[in-house]
This record gives sequence, structure tokens and C-alpha cells, in this order.
Amino acid sequence: MFEVAKLAGVSHQTVSRVINDSPDVSDATRTKVQDAIKALDYRPSNSARALASHRSRTIGLIAGGMKFYGPISAISAIEMMARKHGLFMSVMMVHEALCTRAGIVSPVRTGDAFIMLTPTDVMFEAACYTQLTQPRVMITSTHGELSVSEGLRLIHSRERDRVSIVGIDQWSAMGDVVRMLTEYGHKRALY
Repeated sequence: MFEVAKLAGVSHQTVSRVINDSPDVSDATRTKVQDAIKALDYRPSNSARALASHRSRTIGLIAGGMKFYGPISAISAIEMMARKHGLFMSVMMVHEALCTRAGIVSPVRTGDAFIMLTPTDVMFEAACYTQLTQPRVMITSTHGELSVSEGLRLIHSRERDRVSIVGIDQWSAMGDVVRMLTEYGHKRALY
């Protein structure tokens, strides 16, 4: 960054402002800095950014359900959107049926936010009990033994404002498919 600043004839703070798309840089200065970045083939260090900002720009993704199509397609979509927004993803797979609170809690410590794909009641319950200071989104498609409102009650009260839960109701979706089959006279469906 200091070499870019020297070549462009600006301070390293100005280089930082250009890299972070700050509006507080004139167009002429922005062009000089961008030309210097290109000439030196400079790439910002994510490690340095994390140290300076105390933010890793990393989303922790905890997922179960490797045998199910839904979680695999969700992981792909989440990763694509994270990359599009310049974020990194750290993925941890857990066994969706044998998951315990300790199995989720122990590895979960780094990341600016977490997404938890919890396709089973066991995993959803373990994720609800997980205590995190970072925001998290839990996506569940459980079989209904533990409702979303019951899951929210398992989350410590001081954490609830940093938790969002999205429920994917597969059972009523399947009911809709069966109703459509009956209504339209179809004999087979791929769900």
C-alpha cells in the first residue's frame, strides 16, 4: 500500500479510501491511485484488513445434510453470493443426525456472522443452544418436533436480537404437491 501511495503521490490513507470506495476522494486522485495499483499489480491483504478492522469478512457456514439435495444447493448459493460481495466463507460440515451441542459449539468461534443449515430436529436444537456473540441465520427444514418458536425460546435471551430463523416447511410443500397431482390427474411427481 505504501508503494502504491508513493507512486501515486498520495498518502496511504488515500490509497485505503480508494480501495474501500470512499466517496471522499476526487476523481483525479482516484484515477492516479487506480493506475498505480494496476502498474504495481497490488492486491490488498485480507489478513492486514482483518487486523486493522477487527473484521475477517468471513461467514461461518455450519451445515448438515450432505445426503440431501437442499443443503447442497443452499451451500452453493450462499457461497456464490458471499463471493459476489467480497466475503469469504468457512464451511464446517456436521452429521445432521448425530450432531450434539458440543459438535457445533466447539469449532464455532471465528467469523463475522454465521449461517446454520439445520435439516434435522437434532441439528436445529443443537444450533439453538449454541451461544455466539456474532449474528446468525438458521435455516431449518425439520420434521416439526421442535417448532421455530420453541427453538427461539432455547436461544439465550441476550442473543435473540442477533438471530434469524428461516423455516422451510417441507411437509406442507409435499401436501401441495399431492394436491396438485390429484387435481390435475398426474400419476408421478419428482419432488
